[in-house]
Amino acid sequence: MKINTPKTNKPKRKISLGGWVLIFSLAVVFVFGSIFALIMFNALSETGKTVEGNRFQLELNPRIETAKVTEIKTAIDAQISTVKSSINLKSATLRIMVQLKPELTDEELQAAILSIKDLINASLPIATYFTSTPDIKMYDLEIHFYNSLETVSTETFTYHYFILSKNAMMLDWKIQEVSTPVNPELAAELKAILEEKSNQ
Repeated sequence: MKINTPKTNKPKRKISLGGWVLIFSLAVVFVFGSIFALIMFNALSETGKTVEGNRFQLELNPRIETAKVTEIKTAIDAQISTVKSSINLKSATLRIMVQLKPELTDEELQAAILSIKDLINASLPIATYFTSTPDIKMYDLEIHFYNSLETVSTETFTYHYFILSKNAMMLDWKIQEVSTPVNPELAAELKAILEEKSNQ
């Protein structure tokens, strides 16, 4: 004979407020931990690789091509007043170094500088290549002219160093003779101090 034992229903355990807080906290930690782990994994996998990009991607239009740079150097070297020249185009700046003949008079030196400036302007118009617009940033231009590698003047020779510059935000180009001090008295004083230190 079977004895029927009454079934007892076990009451369902309810999750307390503290339990919900714990579950939510663990979920948040898991999500943010996963994101952090993914970022770290991507960073480690990219370690040692070169970051490639072009900060001038939407700028410098039209671009200065290598053929143009070579053409300008050939034209400058062909000038009667030129001893030698070098050109580099880095970080959106066209920098040209021109050594002029030391026997040129001041008038001939000035004419040679303007002639080379006009030569560059004919090949790469300053208004087009070296002037920015509200939408496009363009190149900067620097032309260095000097008449000797030795930066010393003598009784029969005067050393000159000019820099013609036109950055993309300037309205017009300017030229400055950097071999002549703006403040001669201060320059003479500093020179005397340096000579005194070198003689000690």
